[in-house]
Amino acid sequence: MTRLKQVLILGGSAIALSACSGLLDYDKVAKLPSKGTVFQSYLQKEYVQLAESEYLETDLGDTEFFTGRAKMAANAQAFGPQNMVDRNIPKDKVGDLSASRARLMRALEAGGSKRLPQPAARAQAMFDCWMQEQEENFQPKDIARCRASFEAAMKQLEFRRAPVAQPKPAPKMMAKAMPKLPGPFTVYFNHDSSNVGGAALSVVRDALMAINRHKPKSVQLKGYTDRSGEGDYNLQLSMKRIDTIDKFMRLALPANRIIQAAYGEDRPAMKTADGVKEGKNRRVIISLKRK
Repeated sequence: MTRLKQVLILGGSAIALSACSGLLDYDKVAKLPSKGTVFQSYLQKEYVQLAESEYLETDLGDTEFFTGRAKMAANAQAFGPQNMVDRNIPKDKVGDLSASRARLMRALEAGGSKRLPQPAARAQAMFDCWMQEQEENFQPKDIARCRASFEAAMKQLEFRRAPVAQPKPAPKMMAKAMPKLPGPFTVYFNHDSSNVGGAALSVVRDALMAINRHKPKSVQLKGYTDRSGEGDYNLQLSMKRIDTIDKFMRLALPANRIIQAAYGEDRPAMKTADGVKEGKNRRVIISLKRK
């Protein structure tokens, strides 16, 4: 069960209590007028459907979670797919989900939510569905269904029509080159830690100042560890480090403009033998992007 779920006895009184506290009001949220974009209106519908599905399975915690997301979409609150660290995903499934989340974020950042709002909303909601079912990890058919729906939506979202040939424009004066963005900014961490302070916090402040000054289109966060722990543990630790920096970046940018990539002990700054502690490898790299 997820950390989002509440421990409830699934009897009539428990369900009634939840309904009174507003946990199961997905039907009311479905009727809320959409205050946001076309993409957000589709998100509202997708998350209401997920909430109803979880309610029918008496999964009150995830009913509440998906209802909350539907309500946020109706109220034009911007949010992306759920962060990996918010669910207890089986270690052997983290790689696929992490890569799929990064793939989805690239498509959304490339304008997918405006160009194809319905498939974009479907892809985001089905990724969250896949994450939720994978965390529970006892209904393989439901896991496969959510993943297949995600892949189908992504196929639509990533489809590119061949461009129509256009006549060559008349020669123009060469445009002035854009100034190079500052960075990248490298935040180093103590051994087996995802906390920042001291010199690391100073680097984060410098990155935030650069973002506020130069207004990049997006920010990329890449997380790493040294080789002193197990590979799966290190991948999770690199994700936690990214999540720490992500919280700071959201002071300057919305979540859907922050791109995450966790590498664990892969791609070290300094090559070492397995099991060796190396401070220069325990890092998150913050890169400002114009695209």
